[in-house]
Amino acid sequence: MSELGVAVAPRLQSPADTLGFAGVQISAELGFTEISNDRSFWDATEGVQPLNTKISRPPETLATVGAFIRKGMFYPVPAIELGAGAVNVLQSGMWALQAYGKIALQEGFHDTPLPSVAVRVAFSDLVGTDQVDLDVWGADLVLSKAFGVGGTVRLEPFVGWNLLLINAKSNLVDAPAQGGAAATTTTKFRFPDQDLIVRNRWFGGAKVRLWKLFLCAEFAFVPAGHSSDGSASSGGAADGSGSQKSVGVSAGFDL
Repeated sequence: MSELGVAVAPRLQSPADTLGFAGVQISAELGFTEISNDRSFWDATEGVQPLNTKISRPPETLATVGAFIRKGMFYPVPAIELGAGAVNVLQSGMWALQAYGKIALQEGFHDTPLPSVAVRVAFSDLVGTDQVDLDVWGADLVLSKAFGVGGTVRLEPFVGWNLLLINAKSNLVDAPAQGGAAATTTTKFRFPDQDLIVRNRWFGGAKVRLWKLFLCAEFAFVPAGHSSDGSASSGGAADGSGSQKSVGVSAGFDL
């Protein structure tokens, strides 16, 4: 569930500068996140054969598509941006409902070498499945710098770090039974619950704006998970996820 949490975690998909107190952004976003599809914790995925789990495996990447709206604010303090949207995990009925708030600590000094700096807090809630309860909190630090290109295009490369806190609780999960005719029936099990899964994500990308149109691309890397807990309720569950890479693109209008 740690790898699924990374796939549905909020992506920044924007530089440090806010939209301004009158700014509004509407966007569509597409993302691809690697998973360790050969690991046993993906064996319960639909399509995996119980008698030979190597015959059919889930895809190496999870694809997501979503839509967002973002609004710049001036109250209660300047340089605030709020956003909300929804992301669908393709080929599933799962949706992640997301919201965030961003504060620019420094922005607008585009004629100086100083970069823009912002922090963001975001939340994602997975719905559309009764087999897992999964929430993801994120805290970001991002730096960016805006450049004019040809007098008509604005280019804003950005880099940053993201702390992900994944709260995942397994409900009863369906899995085909092992062996013979019984393989047509269904058994149920639970994944071990870890109190809180901690992942780090490093990302970089760029936003290109022409008039009110923009295109943004982002690449992210998440090292393998190592967090664990020793609580009696979880049986000392540990995060066995592998490292993950993801790419995302978004396009829309800055109004």
